[in-house]
Amino acid sequence: MNKLSKTILVTIISVILAISCLVSLVACNKTTEDSVNYVDYSKDNNYEVQTDYYLMNPEAEDFEQYGLQVSYPKDITPKYGLIFFVGTAIGPSFYEYLNTALAKQGYVVIMPDVTLCMTYLNYEEETIPCVNKGKSLFPNVQFFVGGHSQGGGAAMRYAVENESSMLGAIFMSPLCYEEHEVTKNGQTVMQFDTLTNSSLPTLLLEASNDNVLDDNMKADSLSRIPQVYEHHMITPGAHMSFSTGDSDDILAMFNGDGDGITQAQKDKQRADTLTYVMAFIKGKLPN
Repeated sequence: MNKLSKTILVTIISVILAISCLVSLVACNKTTEDSVNYVDYSKDNNYEVQTDYYLMNPEAEDFEQYGLQVSYPKDITPKYGLIFFVGTAIGPSFYEYLNTALAKQGYVVIMPDVTLCMTYLNYEEETIPCVNKGKSLFPNVQFFVGGHSQGGGAAMRYAVENESSMLGAIFMSPLCYEEHEVTKNGQTVMQFDTLTNSSLPTLLLEASNDNVLDDNMKADSLSRIPQVYEHHMITPGAHMSFSTGDSDDILAMFNGDGDGITQAQKDKQRADTLTYVMAFIKGKLPN
């Protein structure tokens, strides 16, 4: 065999090997991907939820985890979830209506239990360690972020700091006034968080009879969200009624929040909130 023939033969063999390796690689990747049986979020799921929320408690040793005991069929894996920040002094259990509904649909819910520390004011010390621990348990899950009241401020900051990995943001009567220290060009400066120039899909829910936030607070929060967003004003509605911590005695402590709103109207506010949140999340899932 002459030199030219050998060269041609070697080239042909190299091409065949390259094609073979490529086919094997694609087949391997496809097999790996196909071997993961994810939740079908296009369906109306009804997984069994044994507890009502996924709770990260910073006071527990090693951030002991509680909750979100969802009974999936064999080999079913969740793919999407929500990181939710509670309002000031409102425990995670007061958002049971939202967390349970999301978990039944196959969404992972991570909710830091930092009620006494306050999710916004103690953001770095208490809130974020809880969130990071929760996320580490679900490394392949993509998350939305959301929050109520001062928890909306924490959600705003988290969205700013993690925008590239977030699927969307959900704000329920957010309070976003806090500023915090950041380091820029070697100097420490105070910074207000804003998504004004962001294209992050955003849902804003407000209550018509919100007497907790004054007009300046509402305008300030509005100035921080993306210029394009989905908005719903729930009428009648109270600031506290985005949670179930809204007894008449509680509302009276907050400037008569939601004066005159009946229990049936409080329940409807939460039902409407659930409808809007579920539709928003489902509509923003990657194709």
